[in-house]
Amino acid sequence: MAWLPGPFLRRLPEAIRPQLPAAFGPLHPLQMKVRGHLLQLWYGPDATIHYEIWIHERTQQLELGLHCEADTALNARLKRELSFCLFEIKHTLGNGVELEEWDRGWTRLYETHTLYPLDEARLTEIGERTGLFVRTIQPIYMEIRERLSR
Repeated sequence: MAWLPGPFLRRLPEAIRPQLPAAFGPLHPLQMKVRGHLLQLWYGPDATIHYEIWIHERTQQLELGLHCEADTALNARLKRELSFCLFEIKHTLGNGVELEEWDRGWTRLYETHTLYPLDEARLTEIGERTGLFVRTIQPIYMEIRERLSR
């Protein structure tokens, strides 16, 4: 059975949760929110830096990425620091991962996938890929944030 984008995204959290650690440290619980054609997930109270699964119906793509939507200065620092780790990230996730400045001074580290089919097999596939993406990026991001806070 295939779903429309909205129902697919609403079912995606149940496919992602088993793929992720419940927390990266005791003060960083996992949070998820579906909004329109995107699903956001993040650890801790600050949702400005989050993982996002975004359905682009116009281009028939599904984007999976880390979106840095904090202030412009922090986003630029995160982009610089992530660029130093890009070889390591691509080694684990593949060469389809891109890092770029984006809308409103934001930064995103992302990859795109073909959109369809949005079925049970795809739900499992995207859930597993999201799990690998977050398990790869989150420790790097946490190390970067700790370094930047010093």
